[in-house]
Amino acid sequence: MTNYELTQTALHSVWNELPAMLGDGMNEFETRLLPLLRQLEEAPLNAERMDAVMEMLETEYPEVYARMEDAESGTGVDFRSTSAAAWSPLYRCLTVPVWYATDRRDTGSENPGERYSGDRGTLQFGRVEVSIPDKHEKGKLEKPFWTRFSFRADPQKSVQLLSLNRVDAPGWKAELKARLAECKKRDLLLFIHGYNVDFETAARRAAQFAEDLEFQGLAVLYSWPSEGGTLKYFVDADSAQWSVDDFEGVLSILMTELGAEHVHAVAHSMGSRVLTEGIRRMDLAALPADAAKLREVVFAAPDVSADTFQNFVTKFYKRAERFTLYVSDADLALGASKVLQRHPRAGDSGEGVVLSASMETIDASAVDKSFLGHSYFCENRVVLQDMFNLIMEGQSAAKPRFGLKALNTPAGVYWALLP
Repeated sequence: MTNYELTQTALHSVWNELPAMLGDGMNEFETRLLPLLRQLEEAPLNAERMDAVMEMLETEYPEVYARMEDAESGTGVDFRSTSAAAWSPLYRCLTVPVWYATDRRDTGSENPGERYSGDRGTLQFGRVEVSIPDKHEKGKLEKPFWTRFSFRADPQKSVQLLSLNRVDAPGWKAELKARLAECKKRDLLLFIHGYNVDFETAARRAAQFAEDLEFQGLAVLYSWPSEGGTLKYFVDADSAQWSVDDFEGVLSILMTELGAEHVHAVAHSMGSRVLTEGIRRMDLAALPADAAKLREVVFAAPDVSADTFQNFVTKFYKRAERFTLYVSDADLALGASKVLQRHPRAGDSGEGVVLSASMETIDASAVDKSFLGHSYFCENRVVLQDMFNLIMEGQSAAKPRFGLKALNTPAGVYWALLP
């Protein structure tokens, strides 16, 4: 048996004892340990990564470390050794917290996935816990695989909404403020979902997206009352507009009341209508001097009139440090929207692509091969890597970022993602 395998065996042998040993700290322990193990799995010969695992255990969780040593006492081999061997995962899951604000109707259901409907309600706040499997692949929103032998979804194999805790506005702010103070970066990732998305799917997606970005701050979901039905397009469009007042208030809270340093906002599809209108209404002069900076504002496949969006960017670009637009000519969902509304969409590529000196436009047409071509922002690994470079590394497309090719046109320059 190799030393890596011994280390894994030691963890396996004591794992069921850890909840009682660590108590409320178990979730934090898993959340911190499992990313290190995933990195080690990708490079099993990397002694530095193995040392990182051991250092975390020995210095921060000495009781776990001592228990592992006891488990290995009969082997005669020091499990701390970093000699080369293969590492296999523990088949556990991370628990990712997402703080939410929603003006969906509260159904009162005890089932977290059914707590909020697609009807309009009053603004509420809370926190959900979402499982991310240890074997999660970037870009995938793993769903439960149901068989006649399986009656419950397994959080170790699928992205699941595990729990929902509703809190009042003061409690929500206090919780976010306290957790932000503990983060390496006092940054918030604000996600606004699109059309045809129910609350459960929005929460799962927000957690997956934050995890895949390796975001080091806190994830916040704004969930407006989408009906979650394909044939409810115009109902959703009306509700998105109705929701802007509440969204404006939430954005103000995030920027002024939590002690955040930066807010990064990412809106998908019809959610871009909520974000553009919220930013348009924002009064910069009214913000306190210590307000968070609206750093990266990302519009992914926005279902907004191209002309309306062009006017927005031209007029309000100073309200954020950078605007980025992701477009594609393979987006069938936006193609259907254009037919319904008779106007090109801001998320379209091709001849009418929206360009502005106030914004960076990224064309994902060459890398997105999905069926509808509409959710590439969180499902395509190339796009996710580019968003990581943008949001986590703060890199500009004009540098250019790795994997981008500049395309010069009479109307201006934009960048294409390379497959």
